[in-house]
Amino acid sequence: MTPEMLDLARRAVACKGWRWMPGMLIHTGFRCVWVDDETFRSFDQNGNETYGSTDCLLPDLTDPATLGCVLALVREARGEVRISTAYDHIDEKWYCDGPHEYEGQMMIGVFAQGLTEAEALVAALEAAP
Repeated sequence: MTPEMLDLARRAVACKGWRWMPGMLIHTGFRCVWVDDETFRSFDQNGNETYGSTDCLLPDLTDPATLGCVLALVREARGEVRISTAYDHIDEKWYCDGPHEYEGQMMIGVFAQGLTEAEALVAALEAAP
């Protein structure tokens, strides 16, 4: 992953709504298959099982399954299942949208954006109540 993606991954794990989920890819290439608050079990590309602590691990935000998990975390943190991401070809940005409060009223619209889908999702997780 690029230094920018590693920084984004650090922002993600620092979020209040962050937690590791089964199926997330750890940036070292290990697939996390079971997670609790302190430990994980994962398998490397050769099928060898590894164990360790989730401290100091970063998610691979280029992995589609991991992004799906981050979307699930955004939905969980915001208490809303109708949240999605979309790419705008005109603006060349990714948007995270769905119901959100604006000036005391519930609206449907964009509440986070980024140059990548991962960036939009992390911004949405950071902005979650």
